[in-house]
Amino acid sequence: MTDLGKLKSILGIQVEIKDKVVTVSQQGYVEQLLEKFNMVDSNPVSTPEVVGQVLKPNKLSPSELKTLNLPYREHVGSLQYFLVTCTRPDIANAVHNLSTYLSCFDESHWKQTKRVLRYLKGTKLLYLKIDCTDQVGAFQVEAYCDADFANSCEDRNPSAAFWSCSSAAVCLQDQGIKELLCALRQPSAIAIAKNPGHHERTKHISTKYHFVRDQVEKGRIQLCYCPTKLMIADILMKAIPREQFEILRSKMGLADGPTN
Repeated sequence: MTDLGKLKSILGIQVEIKDKVVTVSQQGYVEQLLEKFNMVDSNPVSTPEVVGQVLKPNKLSPSELKTLNLPYREHVGSLQYFLVTCTRPDIANAVHNLSTYLSCFDESHWKQTKRVLRYLKGTKLLYLKIDCTDQVGAFQVEAYCDADFANSCEDRNPSAAFWSCSSAAVCLQDQGIKELLCALRQPSAIAIAKNPGHHERTKHISTKYHFVRDQVEKGRIQLCYCPTKLMIADILMKAIPREQFEILRSKMGLADGPTN
């Protein structure tokens, strides 16, 4: 067995480890996508989505859909499985919306996929930073949770988003994590979690979901109110203006430029 030194790249992901800071990025993969879909000379944009834009399923027949000859599914798949799930959570909502039209897309959906690539072109130097420099003792996990009622204009199904700064949130006790700080946007949800009494209008909530309230009572989870402009989960569930988008993107741990 040969010692190859510190990890520098794995499966198209560039890795840099320095002291207690780990950074991961996929600049090379983004450049490959730009070339593959003929977007190398495209103009960059500051956000992956347009605020207020609503995509709708087309009514084309399978044969008409085939005549479009657009690599839509391939494009969305390339974004979903190699970027969103690895180093670029900032395009998660845009790609999620595009993935709901894999069998009913048209030119408008294709235009939106190209916008995501234009955004990636302008932000290909972004890297995900995991900084444990100030970490002392047990981990303290921060999580942000939000929900959007009747989010879909087609079926009015609600959606929810959750962002955590540590993947170890599912094994708090085993990993020695003392407490989980959960930021919510709804004061009413915090009140229900902190008040163990009976709530007439929450009987529809399954008893298993009251596990969270039990953890709050035991002091393992602390809930706090988070203003809309600071709610990181918003970036995962809707299009937002550039200024707010860049603030939340930074709070997620995505930084721009050289890692040193």
